[in-house]
Amino acid sequence: MISIIGSGNWATTIACLLAKNNPQMSIRMWCRNEMIIDNRSLADWINIDRQNIKYLPSVQIPKNVSAHPLISDATSNCRYIVFCVPHQYIQSVVDTMQPIPGAIGMSLIKGEGISQIISTALDLDVCVMMGANIASEVAQGYFAESTIGCNDLKLGAEWRSLFHSSKFVIDAVTTDLKGVEIMGTLKNVIALAAGFTDGLKWGWNSKASVIRRGIHEMIELSKELIGPHPDRDSLAFLSCGIADLICSSCGGRNRSIAERMVTGNTTWEEEERLHLNGQKLQGPETAITIGKWLAANELEQKFPFFCKIREIVDGESAYDTLFCE
Repeated sequence: MISIIGSGNWATTIACLLAKNNPQMSIRMWCRNEMIIDNRSLADWINIDRQNIKYLPSVQIPKNVSAHPLISDATSNCRYIVFCVPHQYIQSVVDTMQPIPGAIGMSLIKGEGISQIISTALDLDVCVMMGANIASEVAQGYFAESTIGCNDLKLGAEWRSLFHSSKFVIDAVTTDLKGVEIMGTLKNVIALAAGFTDGLKWGWNSKASVIRRGIHEMIELSKELIGPHPDRDSLAFLSCGIADLICSSCGGRNRSIAERMVTGNTTWEEEERLHLNGQKLQGPETAITIGKWLAANELEQKFPFFCKIREIVDGESAYDTLFCE
């Protein structure tokens, strides 16, 4: 039994992926009891029409997936629990859950320390999976890769057996769990910079510079934030590293909203509300948090690109000063 905590586009995509990879298993999705189109609940749409009409329309959901408004129903007797909700909500979600003996967890949530929040709240062994994964493309069956980080390689291999297929390849299982998780967090900040260059119409050369500077500072900043690991430098060449950064810098929501910020006259919150259909941005909040941490630790000169992005997000610098150090 596999439980998916979440019902957004990525959570639904993962439910479909796991259902197809493991047709003998039951996949339960927890979704809030919200009323949507035709005054029907999201769970009703999923269970009867086999569609997540709000977050992933036009994708047929396999019959071994079921939706449950009660989180206790979605997780009862489950061996595998996949967490896939916006990072802003994870603490309130796990606070409503009870520990499940014998279960193991997987976090797909971008955010530093999210796996530890889950593990502490539920006394759960938690792995993480990050990579170049745009939900709509994975849902359509296009090829993609991802990286698993774990504390126990046996648990990482167990998760790999559920996710890995010819169309969704796990490119590595590493014990650098914190490194995989922080890569998935930091890349959202760099994706903002990529969006700024698009809004300014600076072309591919400048975006290539964003990616080059970004991956360099991401690896070095990860060592400052969470300490070194023997696998850390190699993460740059895995899906959770350069691949995820390229993907987010070319096609992610943080990039697209950052582009709109350059050409429009709105706030981050307004753009999120108008264009993300209930999804959440990670980049602006992370940029500000990281920027404050760098200032407090007197590391601003070592990480000028992250600091410049923070200044732009905070409105202290103009968009066209991105490469001014």
